[in-house]
Amino acid sequence: MARRRSVMLDEEHAELLRRLAERYGMSVSAYLRSLVRAAWEAEEKGFSAQRLLRRAVIFENLLRLGGVLAPRELLGCVEPGEARRRGRELGSLAKRLGLDVMEYLAWIVERLGVGVAEADRVVLLPREGLEPVVELLAGMAEGAGLVVEGSLRAGYVVAAPGED
Repeated sequence: MARRRSVMLDEEHAELLRRLAERYGMSVSAYLRSLVRAAWEAEEKGFSAQRLLRRAVIFENLLRLGGVLAPRELLGCVEPGEARRRGRELGSLAKRLGLDVMEYLAWIVERLGVGVAEADRVVLLPREGLEPVVELLAGMAEGAGLVVEGSLRAGYVVAAPGED
């Protein structure tokens, strides 16, 4: 028989864990074991389990907003102006749903290599063939009420309102 260990949690986290386990018809111990096992598998493959989970949430929310997996080259077939308009629609919808658009922008920028995410802003950089992507992201920021400064040619800086 496996040796058992106690894990100390504050009341709030213990209750959250109990409710999650109940949601899936599992005991707290079984649910916690499944989380640890999944985290270990991710870490063994070189992923940060916490970061991977955050990205999975972002990815699932993007799918809910109508996003799809598609080759980057396909995005080059969209006019930058149309991409910007669509981005505004997505940003507005994301904001209404209470999603953290800055976090989304940072993740997409990192994944596609079209800029740099910093602690309090995202810098969108022009990249040949991916101009519509940059415009889509700038539009998302605008639609979510973020401050967007710059141009497609020079690059954009996106920040939350009231930040420099």
